[in-house]
Amino acid sequence: MRNFAQKMMLAGIGAFALTREKAEQVVNEMVKKGQVQGEDAESVLDDLMERGEQERDVLKKTIRTEFDRIKNDMNLITKKELEEISERISQLEKRLSSEVHKDRTD
Repeated sequence: MRNFAQKMMLAGIGAFALTREKAEQVVNEMVKKGQVQGEDAESVLDDLMERGEQERDVLKKTIRTEFDRIKNDMNLITKKELEEISERISQLEKRLSSEVHKDRTD
């Protein structure tokens, strides 16, 4: 069974940056050095991958939060808002064009 030292090693690896292939290499090296028992290798690998996914999710949320804060501070509009404005302009242009055409025919 893994002990506290093994868990600390997992924490120190920087799991969020690992691909599965790289994580396998790290775990294999840990097995060779006797830091992990061979029968625990798959479990350690799974833990690394799970921790990496959790850390990636936290990082994504942090980046999204910061981006939203900066966007709001700079008073920027979203792509959806720009599309809505463009659509409104197109509709106004059509109405204006039909009004001008109507006035010319009268």
